Amino acid sequence: MSSLPPFLRLGRALVLLAALVLPASTGRTAEPAPPVPPVDGGWRELTFTATRFTAALSVRLRLEPVVADAEGANRPAAGRADGCGEPAADEQQLTVVLSSRGPGLNNRYEERVCFAPADNSLRARVRRNREGDPWLKRYCREEAGVRRFTVEPAGAGEEGLAPATWSERETSFYPFPADLSGCDQVSDPALILHLLSRRSVLPEQPLALCVFGRQHLHRLTVRSVGMETLQPSYNRLTAGQEQTVSEQVDAVVYTLASEPLPAPGQAAEPFSLLGLRQDIRIHLHPQTLLPLRVSGTAGLFGTVTLNLEQATVD
Repeated sequence: MSSLPPFLRLGRALVLLAALVLPASTGRTAEPAPPVPPVDGGWRELTFTATRFTAALSVRLRLEPVVADAEGANRPAAGRADGCGEPAADEQQLTVVLSSRGPGLNNRYEERVCFAPADNSLRARVRRNREGDPWLKRYCREEAGVRRFTVEPAGAGEEGLAPATWSERETSFYPFPADLSGCDQVSDPALILHLLSRRSVLPEQPLALCVFGRQHLHRLTVRSVGMETLQPSYNRLTAGQEQTVSEQVDAVVYTLASEPLPAPGQAAEPFSLLGLRQDIRIHLHPQTLLPLRVSGTAGLFGTVTLNLEQATVD
């Protein structure tokens, strides 16, 4: 089964993604990234969009405390379900919602990543497909690997019920390889944006980290490759006040290179960030460190560019 999020796998979404508009930018990429003064706080919610006629693609990221979920999609109030254990006092949750809307399009896919904010280490994760063939997968971090619990409705009669009542269940375990050099902490792909935008000084040297994909680890190298002039336009919400930001900015550009780290006998899977697999580039504002753009290729869909539309900051 493909590891692309369902909203990218669906044939109907091909029409949407193939027609995404790529905003113009000037191609100044040879200059080194300048040092950045410390930043207080950070973003709490980001919305990225791409539109074409009446169809729209949206990616929303929201930081929040770990919360109970009445449907059992994350954890019941008494503690996280299926063996993940109680959340730590400092644990936070990053919720990622990907959706496409338009004539014949109504797709929604969700991820909830529970992590330690001090080092961005993964504690638990929930993936859920709400459209088409529904399923829910919980991932629990353990010392030797990651355990996955999959629940699905047994038939049409269960599809409209909460995931906690679905009766098709399966448990899998994905061990870490014996050689974990360079993997002092295991994070999640979606947390890369959180990590970069909370560094007080943009790194001049490549940043190395390990993340857990769908079934195994990936070793990532994040490099600053210079600057590119953009003309972003987005809404910025601070302390209840909304401001429209439209400015020319020399954004700092990062690239991502990935190396799969499957366990012995395990097939390698492609790395994926928000459905993007290759040529991934992240453009950050040099002062606020807000991610202004995330782009890359998504298999047959070609280049996809997500531009910041709204940011809620501390």
